[in-house]
Amino acid sequence: MGSRHLAGPAFEGAEPTPFELMAQAGLAVASADYRLSGEARWPAQLHDVKAAVRWLRARAGELGLDGHRIAAWGESAGGHLAGLLGLTGDDPAFEGDLGVTGPSSRVSAVVTWFAPSDLRAMAAETGTDPMDPDTREAGLLGAPPAAVPDTAAQASPITHVSPAAPRRRRSHVGRARPGPRHERCSRRSVRSASGCSRRAEHGLGPFGPGEVT
Repeated sequence: MGSRHLAGPAFEGAEPTPFELMAQAGLAVASADYRLSGEARWPAQLHDVKAAVRWLRARAGELGLDGHRIAAWGESAGGHLAGLLGLTGDDPAFEGDLGVTGPSSRVSAVVTWFAPSDLRAMAAETGTDPMDPDTREAGLLGAPPAAVPDTAAQASPITHVSPAAPRRRRSHVGRARPGPRHERCSRRSVRSASGCSRRAEHGLGPFGPGEVT
């Protein structure tokens, strides 16, 4: 999630692509499309990716997939959704009714690259006006997070962290290009079931094209 074709700008023109390398390693890759904030407000985006997981699980047999082992991987906005997908599990409040219904939308692992974890903290940590209606998070929520704190909390992965969360690997910006805390490893992570890489640069992933093996 987060890109329909690439795993980030660092891999533009790479041959084989990270997706192709994963396929060669025996991992099937499905790129989930979702409505952007200009098309629909939260939680439509989460409903879309949950519908994608349900579709894959319902057709696992005909596609030759293991429906019990589905992971979510995304960068930036896509990483935000991947994190929420992993942390909300089968919570009916976030399930939606798009597409195939019935199969679980739960995933067994999550990988997020430089994704926001707390929309409420972004203005303070980036030095922007908390009531600015033109920020990306305001576009997603339909209003600045400070104006709709309950909705902002609902749309923040950190709100849903629990010991029941699947294994998660997070990458955030490194020291050479420090970022706000929402791009860093949260102290509230379930440390026994998560990992963190500090090598990532926003948009570049935790490694360069030559390091994908």
